Amino acid sequence: MGKVLTTTEAAALVGVHPNTMRRWIREGLIEPKYVWQVGKNSLVHSDGLPTDGKRPKPPNPKTGG
Repeated sequence: MGKVLTTTEAAALVGVHPNTMRRWIREGLIEPKYVWQVGKNSLVHSDGLPTDGKRPKPPNPKTGG
């Protein structure tokens, strides 16, 4: 059973910068059913976090995606 985490905690658990986690949330790379908006902040359920094998790829600046 997972836990509900702040974006900073979720980022630390996955090993990325908090801004990367925020971008993943904004771009829908974290399934919306695992994300809750609380004011300006997001909470993420740990069950929705990517694993090493399924980590979202960073955007390619040359192709825009």
